[in-house]
Amino acid sequence: MCTNLSKINIPANVRKIGKSAFCGCIQLQDISIPSQITTIEKYTFANCPITSINIPQGIINIEEGVFEGCNQLTTITIPESVISIGYGVFSGCSKLESIKLESKIPPQVGGDIGFYTKKQSGIMNPTYYYVYEGPTRIYVPSTAIGAYKNAEEWKKYAEYYVGY
Repeated sequence: MCTNLSKINIPANVRKIGKSAFCGCIQLQDISIPSQITTIEKYTFANCPITSINIPQGIINIEEGVFEGCNQLTTITIPESVISIGYGVFSGCSKLESIKLESKIPPQVGGDIGFYTKKQSGIMNPTYYYVYEGPTRIYVPSTAIGAYKNAEEWKKYAEYYVGY
């Protein structure tokens, strides 16, 4: 875990950001990602205090848990080039207010992307249920609202879509 890194400007010759590269960098808030990056691997920015991030056009894959535990993250923009978003990518992002998805074709999702939290009721005979704790607004192209509402892994968020 790094404790002093607050800003990172990833060089233009880098093509992917490796697994857990900046995981737990407890001061990291300012991230500059070049457009040559194609993949952000698992847990790259997990548990970092970033508040917002714009993923550049050119990223194709955002893998599992990339922003897991980023409990200061409030906004994120995901470009049209992203075709795959991994499981639990936004787990624990409790302040996430909005996501802007620029693609007219809903990206493939590896299961729940982390908007639901498993809760327990009772101790002796516990029952489990899920509570939506995702953003209140998911911005998608106006012409794509129907596609998102009908896509298997996206239709459960239908009430949160806002066209732009």
